[in-house]
Amino acid sequence: MKKELTEIASSVREAVASISGSPKAGEVVGKGVDGAPSYNADAVAEQAAKRKIDELGLGLNILSEESPYVDNKSGQTIVLDPLDGSHNLIRGIPFYSVSIAIGSRSLSGVQYGLVMNLVTGDTFYAEKGKGAFRNDELIHVKKFSEKDSLFFVYMGANASNNAYDISRKSGMVRSLGSAALEMCQVAMGKADLFYLRSVDNAHALRIVDIAASTLILREAGGEVFDMTGNLLDMNFDINDRKSLIAVGDKSLRRLAL
Repeated sequence: MKKELTEIASSVREAVASISGSPKAGEVVGKGVDGAPSYNADAVAEQAAKRKIDELGLGLNILSEESPYVDNKSGQTIVLDPLDGSHNLIRGIPFYSVSIAIGSRSLSGVQYGLVMNLVTGDTFYAEKGKGAFRNDELIHVKKFSEKDSLFFVYMGANASNNAYDISRKSGMVRSLGSAALEMCQVAMGKADLFYLRSVDNAHALRIVDIAASTLILREAGGEVFDMTGNLLDMNFDINDRKSLIAVGDKSLRRLAL
C-alpha cells in the first residue's frame, strides 16, 4: 500500500506547487463538510488526491476534510486530509503536508499511514506492527531530557489556558501549523511533544488531521493520549473532534492530566 499512498501524496504535491503563496491559493471557494471555509488550495489538493485514488481503482470508502463521505461499500476507508497547514501554503510559509490513512471504523483500526511534507517531499510512512519510516529509513522517538527539550504547543485565540502552562515546562517551544508534520517530528526524535488543547470541542482536531501521524508516532515508539490521559481513539467521523497530547517518551503522559 505504500506505493499507492505515495502516488496519491505526490499528485497533491505537484498540484499545489504552483499556487503556494499566491493570491489564488487563498480564495474562498466554498465550505468543507464541517462548515469551515474551504480555500482554493484545499480544493486543488483534494481534487488531485481523488483523481489519483480513482486512477488507482482502490475501491475504498473515502473520508475527507473537504467533501462528503464516499461510501464504496468497502470494509476499509481512506482517511484524507489533502492539505494540512492550508494557511501556511496560502501565506507562502514552507510547512504543510498531505495526510493519508487507511483503516476501519476508528483510529485504533488504522493499518497504514503516510504523511508527506509537500515542500520538501520528505515522506513518513507506517504499517501497523512494522515500524515507522522517513524516506525509507527507520525512525524512533527519543528519551525525554528536560535540558534539551522541545515541545510543539498550539497557541492562539482558540487555545486553552493550559497551553501556556505546558509551554513553560520545556526549554524550547514551537507552533508550526501542521499537526500531522509536527507529530512526525516527535516520531523521529526531533521534538518531544505535540500538545493541542482547545477552548472548546469545535476547535479541536479531527480524525482526518491525525489518523496517519498517530499510527506513525505509535509505530516509532511514542503514544497519543486524550486530555484524561487515556489512549486516544476517534471514530471515522468528520464531526468527532478531540484535544490531544502526542509524546515521544511515554513518561510525558503526566502532562495531559
